[in-house]
Amino acid sequence: MRALQLIETLIQHEEQQRQEIHLVPSENAATMVSRLPLLMDMYNRYFFNEQQDALAWNFNGARNVADLETKLTIPLLKELSGARYVNVRPVSGLQAMLMVFMAVGGGAGAHILTVSPHDGGHYATKGLAAELGLHAHGIAVSNLDELDMTEIERQLERWPIRLIYLDQSNGLFPFPVAPLAELVRRRDPSIHMHVDTSHWLGLILGGAIPNPLAEGADSFGGSTHKTFPGPQKALICTNESTVALRLKLKQHDLISSHHFGATASLGIALMEFKEHGAAYSRSILRNARRMAACLDHYGYVVIGKELGYTGGHQVWVNPEAQGLGSYEASERLYRVGIHVNVVSPLPTCEGPVIRLGLNEFSRLGAEESHTAALADIMHRAMMQTDSEAALRKEVRSLRQCLPDHYGLELGSDEIRKKYDDLLRLVLTGLQGGRKECD
Repeated sequence: MRALQLIETLIQHEEQQRQEIHLVPSENAATMVSRLPLLMDMYNRYFFNEQQDALAWNFNGARNVADLETKLTIPLLKELSGARYVNVRPVSGLQAMLMVFMAVGGGAGAHILTVSPHDGGHYATKGLAAELGLHAHGIAVSNLDELDMTEIERQLERWPIRLIYLDQSNGLFPFPVAPLAELVRRRDPSIHMHVDTSHWLGLILGGAIPNPLAEGADSFGGSTHKTFPGPQKALICTNESTVALRLKLKQHDLISSHHFGATASLGIALMEFKEHGAAYSRSILRNARRMAACLDHYGYVVIGKELGYTGGHQVWVNPEAQGLGSYEASERLYRVGIHVNVVSPLPTCEGPVIRLGLNEFSRLGAEESHTAALADIMHRAMMQTDSEAALRKEVRSLRQCLPDHYGLELGSDEIRKKYDDLLRLVLTGLQGGRKECD
């Protein structure tokens, strides 16, 4: 690939994304301001001196911007999460999972409980635990929105559990934390209970669903780019000093560069979320339920209907009642500019099912009227009642009418001028150039 072709490919992708709609639950749209650190020099700098000790600057590259982590990202995360200790070193959700396993999993030979993929758990959880010598047993689940507390109590009697890792990669409703925490306190308070909030983080920080720490969990964390519209990174929150210390000791051997630019990006995303997060998180719930109800009205099988469709950002749709397979439906949607996710298996579902996420659409400012319009376009695209060209035009028009008011306010002339100055500096750095030396 030559340089011109490379640039043209990037331009084409960027232009295309401004005309299309993404409904993938594990993705979101970070704002342009929060993405700036990912383009800057700081992205390639190490930062280890969290205490900013004058005699501990082994790496100085990020020294003049260290406050972006220590005085922006960490304080804001503590404020929004209600946690006394936060760790922003993991670079991904799986790395955060690995840190938790190593810090509080009990070591090789220990027994832990996790959610199996059949019940919505992450596909990699059990395998990663096994690589560390942990014996992972499936948490008993009785329904899409319930844990089987009686069976979990039997599991706690059967095995010497050291960690309960409550993860939901595929979940319509967050599993209730409080009853499980109460059971653990009654049976064995030494068991550590961690909630993987990768898919739920934005809804938790925005107050749309309960905070796991307030419900009795010992820690929570996960990736920061699903319902939370931040960079691709991860975090862990806890109120327990011993847990925070164990995590810090393990990170020394697991993480070298923690992608400092992404940490600064996370701080900006938290600033934006502090202002807009509550309204945004509530809009996710409204839009997800509206999408589910509309698709149900059009004759699709929407999983969880008897429970109110969904209590989060995900909507699961099976188009087979319309004589259409999920992969073919996904392809028809893609051809008109709508990106969806096909997953198999999903809890209570046989075969591939379309997994929608209303998080990014909501982040761009969509209201229920936009969601209803989108559902109508999706139905016509899947049923091929209109031409692809006409539907692509409708998708583009809908995408471009979204308000996208979310983000930092750059209204004042002074702030706008500084922002423009920063953009020029970044672009100059990307362009390179040569200066003649004497």
